[in-house]
Amino acid sequence: TPPVPFTPNTDTLGWTNNKRPSVTFSTIDNISGISHYQLKINGSGFSTQTSPFIAPIQSDGMHEIIVRAFDLAGNYIEGSVIIYIDSSAPLVEFINPLDGVWIKNDSQKITWLQTDALSGVKNVSIRIDEQEHFDIGLRKSFTIKELSEGVHSIQLIVFDNASNSITKDYS
Repeated sequence: TPPVPFTPNTDTLGWTNNKRPSVTFSTIDNISGISHYQLKINGSGFSTQTSPFIAPIQSDGMHEIIVRAFDLAGNYIEGSVIIYIDSSAPLVEFINPLDGVWIKNDSQKITWLQTDALSGVKNVSIRIDEQEHFDIGLRKSFTIKELSEGVHSIQLIVFDNASNSITKDYS
């Protein structure tokens, strides 16, 4: 009979920006004991590995890691795990008003586009002038009220679900 079923574990939950994820694996065989493990990534050939295994650099996207556990009698069982990698920052572009435009009102609605092709946008943080950043969720606009005369600065930080971020300044 083959070893006991198992699921490999990774150092990532959901999306990650780590292009060299770590995988741990272990199981038991109640009759003959475990001989060795073999691993493959994305359909490559199997190679003998030990746990923990640190993957070579992986591209962005989904990666399936399959681990085989062999017992001393030559029986094996497979376990697998999926890893999602996104190493690119989201994109953000101010739409309205245009950067550097003077306004006459004491309030102004700022709008922008935010995208992330792989893991998706997780949240947006905004800072007005020298105030602290505050989270505004997934909003794509914000109205600034009670503006005094003069030049003002706005800073957006857009985060994706893999912990990448981009900072965009506007004045």
